[in-house]
Amino acid sequence: MPYAPPTGIGVGIDLWSVKFFPLKSDGTIDAPPYPVAAETPYEGLTLGKAKTLQPNLGAPRTIPVVAQGRVQTTFILPPTDAKTAELHLAYIDMEVFAELSKVKTRTIGGARGMAAGTNKQGLELSGAMLVSQLQFHTDDGLDAWHSYLFPRVKAAITWPAFNENPIDVTVTMSLSSAKKHLWGAALTEADDGATEFAMWPFQTWGLPNIVAWVGDAAETTFLLPADAQANSTFVDTFVVYNSTTGAVISGTPSAANFIAGAAPAANAIVMGFYEQVEG
Repeated sequence: MPYAPPTGIGVGIDLWSVKFFPLKSDGTIDAPPYPVAAETPYEGLTLGKAKTLQPNLGAPRTIPVVAQGRVQTTFILPPTDAKTAELHLAYIDMEVFAELSKVKTRTIGGARGMAAGTNKQGLELSGAMLVSQLQFHTDDGLDAWHSYLFPRVKAAITWPAFNENPIDVTVTMSLSSAKKHLWGAALTEADDGATEFAMWPFQTWGLPNIVAWVGDAAETTFLLPADAQANSTFVDTFVVYNSTTGAVISGTPSAANFIAGAAPAANAIVMGFYEQVEG
């Protein structure tokens, strides 16, 4: 029986995970190259202890046509608002914040710090972001996962106030439109019904995850992280792409790795999209 994803109908609550994947100028994930072994998975940056996410793709404009003292008809036009998202975190993570801000952490004596309010403001790291909700129920009451994938994001950190409330870190993000999915395939009218997008909402039965590797023209075995192995549906849900070309890589998936039928070319960005074991 063919594997069927969720229906697309359901309700969710709260926030579980946020991962940011730095991108190269060609739109592929900026995974560390040699001397990192080709089979070593790159997992992106985790923005831990996330509390809320609010995407804003802009409000549509409604333009009434008034004649004879009343509205005769109304046009609806695309929004002219900026496309943004706002994320709130409960914890500070200097290493991640520094990388997003294109600065460095520095140790002086017993202190770890980073520069803020710098000349790098406006030059934040470009990336993609995967966000998954904590719980989601389908219209049949079954557990599933509801997620957003943002293909083009820049994130700016607002440092929190000191007051009687727990720390709240605001991350303001700009969202830009992309013509390709993160795995490199172009959006088409035939497959997507559009040729550009700023967000890709999707649902899966298992917790979705993305990792990337850099090909070296020799390696065919690509390992998954030890703490993020593929779940039991890997035959149907573990897909690997050469995101440099957008083509699916043929091979054999398993819980722990993917064995490609042929070694991807040197410097090709190999991207795994799969559902991981939860817990």
